Amino acid sequence: MTRWSPPRSAATVVLLAAILVLSACTNLDDPDPTTSSVPERSGPGPSSTTTLPPEPGGVPLFYAKNGRIHVSPDARSPGEPITDGPHDSQPAPSPDGSQVAFVRSATPTDPGGELWIVNTDGTNARLLVHSELLPVPVDAVQPYVRSPRWSPDGANIAFVVPGELTGGLLVVAESSSGGQREMAPPPTVNDLFAWSPDGRRIAFLSAPAQPSPIEIGIMDAETGETTELVGNSNATGVTWATPYDVFFSNAVVAAEAASTYDPAVNGLFEVDEAGAIKIVAAQPETQYRDPAVLAGVETAESAAFTSPSPDPAVRTLSLWRLDLLLSPAPQLLADGLVALRPATAWNGADEVAYVVDEARRALTVQATAAADEALRAPRTVDEGVTSFAWPPPSIGAAAADIPPQ
Repeated sequence: MTRWSPPRSAATVVLLAAILVLSACTNLDDPDPTTSSVPERSGPGPSSTTTLPPEPGGVPLFYAKNGRIHVSPDARSPGEPITDGPHDSQPAPSPDGSQVAFVRSATPTDPGGELWIVNTDGTNARLLVHSELLPVPVDAVQPYVRSPRWSPDGANIAFVVPGELTGGLLVVAESSSGGQREMAPPPTVNDLFAWSPDGRRIAFLSAPAQPSPIEIGIMDAETGETTELVGNSNATGVTWATPYDVFFSNAVVAAEAASTYDPAVNGLFEVDEAGAIKIVAAQPETQYRDPAVLAGVETAESAAFTSPSPDPAVRTLSLWRLDLLLSPAPQLLADGLVALRPATAWNGADEVAYVVDEARRALTVQATAAADEALRAPRTVDEGVTSFAWPPPSIGAAAADIPPQ
């Protein structure tokens, strides 16, 4: 097997990406001047630092293909396998790019499996969390791991232990030992959860047993304590707008049930720690999914989202970018995305990865903010891809850019 050894600059590039993302996210402006702004925070805090963003092609891209985990160092050419399979998927690279957590299943059709970890040069593959040690959802026969995600501080890996009907339990394990945090009880969530930039909290969407309002909540990664931010949304995705405020996409609900939901319209929204919601974007004809808050040029920050076709026979997504300060009209970036969960992944160089063509499963990358028009064009990295991920932004060198509480 061919092994890939990360270049010495890889970790540095990822750290630079983190600093850009964290510093950009702390200044999300509302396009509607009538809405409230993010609360100011005072008190002593670390000094800020000045850094440059990573260049496109400087962040390695990890993906699953043919039951093995691959890594493409430049996200421009097919990667090399770093696991032997035969049924490995759902890569979750560490913030420094030195390790990858992944799910190893018994068969290729299993939706989950055991949590494994491997060095990014393909050495030291080992079982991190055994399925027999997992909490068992009340409606599950056999517990297993799904959707692992590494925390930005590198200390933990969160994942879902799914049930049959009611979503799954959100679990946090130490990345060094696999030891699980004692949480009683863990919240029941869907797979679309997101780590906070400081690695201390997780934003999640509840997964009710039947169609009903969805809770947007925050879980303390150390104690498991949960706090409700929004109790009656129809949220379709969640991420972080700042180290303190959550950014989510929301879908419209039927008119007869509208009084039960708040918000009850299609849109992108920001909610602060007190639960105050403000509209970022809302167009009745647009359905919003896969929200992302992106780095911008100086203070011109932007967001991205996917939107399904209004034709129910068309199951692909379109990818859009929205300038939060300069233009209310979203810009189409790509069309024909396969509706994975999640369907897109962004890094600190404003590169986005997604899969197109259900038959080919072509992993595609765009450098959306590149000055060179050729770099902004979609390029195929590999085919036959089932899942993919960039390393999360690390807080190691970027801690000074997190505003004080």
